[in-house]
Amino acid sequence: MRLTLARKMLLGNLTLVLMIVVVGLSALANLKALHRLGANLVQVNLPNLELIAELTELLSNQGEYEQRYLDLHDAAVRDLADDAREKFHASLTRFVGLPDRAAQALGRIQMLSAEYDRVSAQARTAWEAGDEATAKALAKGLVVDRRQRVAAALQSLGQALKDSQLDALQHSQELTQQALILTLATCGVGLVFGVGFALVFSRSLARSLQQFKTATLMIGKGRYDGLPALRGDDEVGDLAESFRWMSRRLQELEEMNLDANPLTRLPGNLAIEKALLTRMQRKHRFAFCHIDLDNFKAFGDHYGYARGSEVLKMVGQLLVRLIAGNLHGDFIGHIGGDDFVLICDPERVSSLCQRIIKEFDTAIPEFYDAADREQGFIVSRDRNDSVQQFGIMTISIAVVTNERRDIASPVQVAEIAAQLKKYAKSFPKSIFVVDQRREV
Repeated sequence: MRLTLARKMLLGNLTLVLMIVVVGLSALANLKALHRLGANLVQVNLPNLELIAELTELLSNQGEYEQRYLDLHDAAVRDLADDAREKFHASLTRFVGLPDRAAQALGRIQMLSAEYDRVSAQARTAWEAGDEATAKALAKGLVVDRRQRVAAALQSLGQALKDSQLDALQHSQELTQQALILTLATCGVGLVFGVGFALVFSRSLARSLQQFKTATLMIGKGRYDGLPALRGDDEVGDLAESFRWMSRRLQELEEMNLDANPLTRLPGNLAIEKALLTRMQRKHRFAFCHIDLDNFKAFGDHYGYARGSEVLKMVGQLLVRLIAGNLHGDFIGHIGGDDFVLICDPERVSSLCQRIIKEFDTAIPEFYDAADREQGFIVSRDRNDSVQQFGIMTISIAVVTNERRDIASPVQVAEIAAQLKKYAKSFPKSIFVVDQRREV
């Protein structure tokens, strides 16, 4: 039989039954309130904050595509801008459980977004009508201003959610203090009436509540290591488990944010290794694709860092589009430089690699100057400082799967991928190669 707080109190002195029950019910109410606050932080606040980051990125992508459309007059870029806009508006509907202040901020975002869409449409209409001066004036004036207002409103919503989260943590501290006071009062009454059991129970509960208070303060300050050991088979244990889960989730989100590549915002090496280990531990079949750009260094030396960064962002966006909206659990990451990762199901790897190659080969010539694009190469220095001709960039994909043999660790995956990549780069074109070797 589970010894709940109510049952513990009923074992006290009969002369204190009424008082102990009242104090116990009050403590239970506070614990449940703390549990609700913890669940709200995990199930509502964190998803909403992640959604704000997603909206900010979509807004940035929309603005970038709209400006490129006015510069290049490319229908494909226009479609990308429209797609980013649609995703932005669809994401606005995914907020849940917003407090009043945040709900007002969301309403303002919707209003400003509509105004931003309106002036963007005016600039596009002017451009398509041949009124280039008006289109550029709008793009550099009202469009930028409206987008900045939407971005500022998103920041305001994020701040409102963070303030709400802080209020919830402060409220949890108040509840903890109230419960602590009530518990200490019970201890005093128990001492007066000589009820040793009541004293032991109260001290135990006070210690747990104090640990919850300490844990709440540490989580609020972003300190996830060294949390107090919260144990119990009752409601305190349930709440302790919620706190442990929340702290792990917050730590994972913080580590992923720190590990993300600052240019593409894709997960970095820690997240890539975790994704691989998870699939290995669960005995899932997977295809690990190491994606590498050929002649990227020569391109960067020839055109400069900024244009090289644009190429890397293009590849990152290509991969994001590739898995956007699918339900297969695909993973993409950025190792660094011109090395990217895709992890997917083995049966889908061929079609995905073909799409990557097709979209990359279509997009990459636009990053070269017209003269270089026409002649099909650039002149730059190789790693030995010799002047060489380097063709238009291609993409090599080394695919490692555990379909034909077991793979024990991410290190083994990296070693096989390095061998395959070396072989793939020997071809003067975009290509993907799949490891076909079996376990001996």
